[in-house]
Amino acid sequence: MNGHAFKNPGNGGFSNHGGGFQNGGMNRPTPPPNSGGASHSAGNSNPPQNSGPNNRQNVNPQQSQSGYQANNHAPANTPIQQPESDRDYRMIAAYAKRSALQFKPVGTRVSDSKKFSNQTIMIEGALRVDPNNPQNKAYDWGNKISIQVTMSELPIVIGVLLGIAPSCEFRSHGPNKDKSFNMENQNDKMFVSVIQGGKNAVGVGVPLVDAMQVGHLALAQYLENFPGISSDTALRNISAMCNSLNNVNKFPLKGTR
Repeated sequence: MNGHAFKNPGNGGFSNHGGGFQNGGMNRPTPPPNSGGASHSAGNSNPPQNSGPNNRQNVNPQQSQSGYQANNHAPANTPIQQPESDRDYRMIAAYAKRSALQFKPVGTRVSDSKKFSNQTIMIEGALRVDPNNPQNKAYDWGNKISIQVTMSELPIVIGVLLGIAPSCEFRSHGPNKDKSFNMENQNDKMFVSVIQGGKNAVGVGVPLVDAMQVGHLALAQYLENFPGISSDTALRNISAMCNSLNNVNKFPLKGTR
């Protein structure tokens, strides 16, 4: 970085004046209480595992029939590949011609040494089974790449998704430390990729409106870990942290790690 300016003409611009991120084009949103982001019914996803006692997922499927697909590039009539009762209605999905991503609320694992679960999000990606066959709209979720965002990564991910910072990249996920993910604001979309050794990378250009909603979902999960902290306070702190990391060239921008 070293004093380089980040500019986004379409949104009013990220700029780095004296080393700090500034967002001139997007008011930082405050989600309503207990908001978990838009929900929808697409994809072949199992409910999040290891969710903690504070995870607000008690959604009655009969009350959530208005499904939502978070990408206007989704193939028409994307098939539902699992029973309705098993679908996670707080999941947000984004589709491209050859790949799809799902963003889910999850809790970290409870162990003998750690008796509580922190709330975060999971990013899962899968390739389309046969992208050249317009009649086959299935995605290979059985061979998906799954990455759980850590507690230290979550505030930075929120910052990128909500327009505070332009990009991020995190590596060494999974038991073999062979998984990584990155996010980059590309003016008209947020390009998100998940990568695992030995597999093809999965990337989708997520429309900015939908990226914002994923940011709200991530923020709602983050706030579950800190009762009494408002979203305004959290966003001010996240913005200050992003600026401080940028000032000392420690912000995990895509392509710099």
